[in-house]
Amino acid sequence: MGEPLDATGMWARALRVLWNAAAQPTGAAIIRQAAAQNPPVKVTSSSWSDWYNGKNVPAEARTARWLVVFLRGRARRTTPGFVAEPDDWWEQAWERARAERQQRRSGRSPRAYPGRPQDAGGQLRVGVVPRQLPRQVSRFVGRRNELRWMDSPGEPRAAPISVISGTAGVGKTALALCWAHEARDRFADGDLYADLRGFDPHGSAVDPSEVLGAFLRALGTTDELIPQDIEGRGALFRSLLGSRDVLVMLDNARDAAQVRPLLPGGANGAVVVTSRSRLDGLIAREGARRLDLDVLTEPEALELLREVLGAGRVDRELQAAGELVHRCARLPLALRIAAAHGIAQPGVSLAELARRLEARGLDYLSTDDDDGISAVRAACSWSYQVLPRAQARLFRLLGLSGGTDVPTPVVAALAGLRTDMAESLLDRLAAACLIEEHLPVGAAYAPEGPRRWRMHDLLRSFSLECCMNDEPKRERRTAERRMLDWYLEHARALDRLLWSPNLTEERDETGVPAAREPEEIISVVGTGQAVPIFADLSSALAWYDRERPAFLDVIRTAAREGHLEHAWKIPVALYVAYFRRRHLADLVATHLVALDAAVACGDRAAEARVRYGLGDAYGGLVRHAEAIASHEQALVLFEELGDRHAEARVLHGLAHVYFTVDSHQRALDLFLRSLDRFVECEDAHGIGHTLNGLGNALTGMERHAEALDYYERARDQFREGGDRHGEGHTLFRLGMCQLGLSCPEAAIEHFGHALQRFSEDGDHSMAGGTLAGLGDAHLALEDVPQAVYCFEQALRSYRIAEDTAGAGNMEKRIAEARLRTGR
Repeated sequence: MGEPLDATGMWARALRVLWNAAAQPTGAAIIRQAAAQNPPVKVTSSSWSDWYNGKNVPAEARTARWLVVFLRGRARRTTPGFVAEPDDWWEQAWERARAERQQRRSGRSPRAYPGRPQDAGGQLRVGVVPRQLPRQVSRFVGRRNELRWMDSPGEPRAAPISVISGTAGVGKTALALCWAHEARDRFADGDLYADLRGFDPHGSAVDPSEVLGAFLRALGTTDELIPQDIEGRGALFRSLLGSRDVLVMLDNARDAAQVRPLLPGGANGAVVVTSRSRLDGLIAREGARRLDLDVLTEPEALELLREVLGAGRVDRELQAAGELVHRCARLPLALRIAAAHGIAQPGVSLAELARRLEARGLDYLSTDDDDGISAVRAACSWSYQVLPRAQARLFRLLGLSGGTDVPTPVVAALAGLRTDMAESLLDRLAAACLIEEHLPVGAAYAPEGPRRWRMHDLLRSFSLECCMNDEPKRERRTAERRMLDWYLEHARALDRLLWSPNLTEERDETGVPAAREPEEIISVVGTGQAVPIFADLSSALAWYDRERPAFLDVIRTAAREGHLEHAWKIPVALYVAYFRRRHLADLVATHLVALDAAVACGDRAAEARVRYGLGDAYGGLVRHAEAIASHEQALVLFEELGDRHAEARVLHGLAHVYFTVDSHQRALDLFLRSLDRFVECEDAHGIGHTLNGLGNALTGMERHAEALDYYERARDQFREGGDRHGEGHTLFRLGMCQLGLSCPEAAIEHFGHALQRFSEDGDHSMAGGTLAGLGDAHLALEDVPQAVYCFEQALRSYRIAEDTAGAGNMEKRIAEARLRTGR
């Protein structure tokens, strides 16, 4: 149904349709033609503007008649198939408009006329104002920034085209309809809507020719005047819209080729397209702008639950509501379905709803009366089903990755592809809005690092489901093994560099092979492609920082899927990095998984190695009883295995725990036992660290002169072996010892050299301790401002290292030092 128009507006609208069909002659051309008539017809630029914009109609019938005849003649030449209103309709419309003008001058209200006059068959009915927008989604919340983006001006030379792309269920149509209804008054000539069914469960995408036919009928064109071919329909559609202010909404588009014939050609109006594809072609060729719609923010998701379930119910169970939001991945469709279950069962708590969602997953995110359109699984499946074969395989294999985000090389390993081939397929999946490129921030994510990809949790669950259903079990396990091999190879390479920067040291039988030179380190992940791993320690640590969030998920995946050797070997290879970076909670979590895997394998050497790592981690977390128990269990296992070298390392770890709890004599005895075994095994690295430990125990007993001798021997040991990190530890201890001997100047020299070593290999926690020592040395010299500066730098290092205990201690030291300065 059209909206009522006054007679002047109806006449002006019909004139604009005719002008568009006549190829939009300029005002100057119309004036020249009018002046050439005999006698001349009076048309001025101001009068033509008033007629075109509906402010007035020609004062004389002859002028109105000539204008219609002139434009109609041009339209028949420029727009084949165009037939305008008959002369009597124009004459009646002009007379009504003139009468209306007289009514206004006399103070009476003008009569309103229907927007779609009943005229003779076979004519273009002008004055039609289609209003086709569907009803808005109820309880729409949030998206303020996105709505402001929709309101921002587009390209001024053409009707702005706004593309809203995003994954299934993210709320593209809801956003578009919310904006369209709010902006409806801006489009005086109406709005057109079409569901293009680009990802429809019940059939194929709509032919744009059919949509054009429907649009032409909505604009008043009778069936016999609608061209049969898509080119003719498109030309007529563009002619009818011309400069009219019409909003065209094209919902659920498959691709740019489906959308392109439906675009108006004039500069007025606007077009809004929603799609699960990014429609890059429209951006490149038609100058469209795109909004990549993400899931709701957490506050928006909670607000949606409040709107649907009621604020009181949500606020009473705010924690459970947050869990429901998390389980729904902040996806609007999932949240609405979960809320629908809550409405249907008002007596069920939100905590129970979240529990059911966790237990049933995608099965829970549908309703009893679903026709497949609103179920989350169905919505995802429509996108998956239209993927080409190679893209579909990669999408389902991504479900095995497990992590929050995944770098391209891991995807390549999963699929057994070259990295460039995998990246090409990933770009296509991103264009289909099934994944998105993730651009994390932080020092670890350098621009030269690999590209990273992610999908929301529900889509990842669907991806894994597709993998379990469509990928043969043998292929799944092979893909998992390739991915786990990639992580293991990289973790081993990092471990080698951390233990021995020169890569000359042979390692023991705990899953780490003999070292090789950097140029020889390669990763072969079942692709036939040899890829260099790390050029140096700096690049290895950058890899560790980037991938650390994924390690625990990867290790748990290995254990869950029965790759038990990977489940313990990867944590063992990461042990030194975790310890150096002081990520001790991660070390414990991964090693607990590793312990179960080692026991399940019946590998006692692996079990012993893991228990040793847990002992070190518990010690660092000040969980001394657990640390001692873990070390003693590891020691028994290594003694049974006759592994003297491993015994030495466990005795060293056990001694360190006793030193920490001030059992200095017990620590001294254990360090001496450890030293004997390291000497027996000719392990220069172990000898150096144990000499350090002996110095620590003696320092704790205030036997500083004896401690100094051990520290100097340790320093020389590390220097001979080229171990700069070990040397750094010893230099730090020498500084502490010199402080104990009341020699702050010597302490400052040692601390300065130690700080240089720790800065080289990114050990922020030890750098913090060294800076704290420098601060103490400057306090001893009464240089309080310099001490405060060192403490502030130490605080910064501790925070970077996520060492909360060290940071807390430094905050206290800074406050105490500032009191001495009066600041």
